[in-house]
Amino acid sequence: MPGYVINEGQAGGTTFARSACAPGASTCGPATWDSYATQLQKALARVAVPPSFNTYNARYVVILTPNDCLHADAFGVPQSTTQPCTAAQMNQVADRLIAVGNQARAAGLTPIFDVMPRYKQLDLPLFRSLYGLAWVISEADYNTLRTVTSSRVRSEVPGAVVLDIWKDFVHIGDGIHPTPETARKAARTIGIELLQRDHAH
Repeated sequence: MPGYVINEGQAGGTTFARSACAPGASTCGPATWDSYATQLQKALARVAVPPSFNTYNARYVVILTPNDCLHADAFGVPQSTTQPCTAAQMNQVADRLIAVGNQARAAGLTPIFDVMPRYKQLDLPLFRSLYGLAWVISEADYNTLRTVTSSRVRSEVPGAVVLDIWKDFVHIGDGIHPTPETARKAARTIGIELLQRDHAH
């Protein structure tokens, strides 16, 4: 959708700020990711309208599934010190998604959320073996995280749009990342939704 996308988030990010902790390394590297809240503030700054900069030349923000809880290198600490998320930590992921959604609403934007792909569409054990990860999320925990995040966002972010953009998800052969065609289909689903909403105004 040329002209529609103003900003691009940090691929590989989690909802919280963290260091990059690569598989096989005993210490974390120099690369870092911003939290979703910081990424949103940076995106808003790019569409802030002068002279007051408190209104925005944007209507929507797309907030996609984070890496939180999915695998051992997504915690900002060496893998050897991590363990799978508890139910409380999964709810904290939802808390942070809800907070950034409501942050967007407070700025006058409509947040668009995705739903995590279905577990069977992924191959997380393959992903673990290919990348040398200490562990990946279990099927039961994945399904819990998927349900908790999408259901809580729906109920706790008024006016949020939750789209199942990954219903035809196909991975690139590494068990977790979408093929270019999968990503195109997801973007098309979002684009059609936004065009329909704009035409309804």
